[in-house]
Amino acid sequence: EYVLYRNGVIVDTTAEFSYLDNTSEIAQKRNEYTIRATNVCLEGTEASNLGTNILLMGKGSDDNTISIVEWTPYQDWEKGVNAYSLEVQNEDNSFTEIYRAGSGADKTYQDNTFLASALAGFSTYKCYRIAAYENEYPQQVSYSNVECVPYKPVIFIPTAFSPNADGLNDVYRPVTFGIAYYEVSIYNRYGQKIAQFDQTSKGWDASDAAMGAYMVTIRAKGTDNEWYTEKTTVTVVR
Repeated sequence: EYVLYRNGVIVDTTAEFSYLDNTSEIAQKRNEYTIRATNVCLEGTEASNLGTNILLMGKGSDDNTISIVEWTPYQDWEKGVNAYSLEVQNEDNSFTEIYRAGSGADKTYQDNTFLASALAGFSTYKCYRIAAYENEYPQQVSYSNVECVPYKPVIFIPTAFSPNADGLNDVYRPVTFGIAYYEVSIYNRYGQKIAQFDQTSKGWDASDAAMGAYMVTIRAKGTDNEWYTEKTTVTVVR
């Protein structure tokens, strides 16, 4: 039988030739694996060569314009890798390659489409993985952990809109990323609240409001569980 060690600790004893280590907290760190075998006489062998998983890490910029992802190579196996393929996860959970690097190349990538992906899908994160292709057996692929890089909570607030039923900027509402909930309150120049809506509403159509400037307060909860408050003005143009 075979005894599998992870970071020097036994994790499995099996007669199989494969093992799936799918514990989430394990997948998010770099681990070292070795194998020892015993024969029918219970005699143990020397430890196998050292193997490590590919650990992928990522971080987005404060303004969500880019993300930086980097990954670790297989220890003692780098020479067996033909290429590392950086892939992004699609809405149907499939993956699409966006970058390919040879085994000797830098294991880091700057994703300049990070914000564009958010604008296209209004997602709160973007997920990546690394696929490592072998030299000798190109049909065999090894995968890293899936790393989801969250967008920083951001609230884009229009400063004016024109509710004139022309189909352009007829409704006032913020555009958000990484925001789970928000509530908007509109006040006139006398401090009276004249409208209120949240993320489930289509927004404020200013149907009973005259032209001019109005005070806006926004209270929002980010996907990071933090609360945010914004104050600004919006101008109604007719």
